[in-house]
Amino acid sequence: MPPRKNLGRLYDLQRETKVPEPYVLNSEITIQPLTKAQYRALSSAENAEDGDRATLGESYDAVMALFEDEPFQLWTAFSNDLNRHLFGLGVDDVEGKSEPSSE
Repeated sequence: MPPRKNLGRLYDLQRETKVPEPYVLNSEITIQPLTKAQYRALSSAENAEDGDRATLGESYDAVMALFEDEPFQLWTAFSNDLNRHLFGLGVDDVEGKSEPSSE
């Protein structure tokens, strides 16, 4: 059988798509970019814990243990940074966003 050629749109998309690097939290915890299955679980999460489990994947238990006794503000900063890393800028981070109306 001859070797397969890299043909088709999927091959092009794999080369063109920017997938974020793994998020290295510390020397022991690295969070991988979401798979389609994780994204599906995140989209259907009914509570924050399910959403965290979907996003953090295999790192969930280690991340939860690390932040258990830390201030909530540190957890929030981590969550925001991780979301920016995995998903890009949010609407509130885009330059030129108009300010809320005072009316």
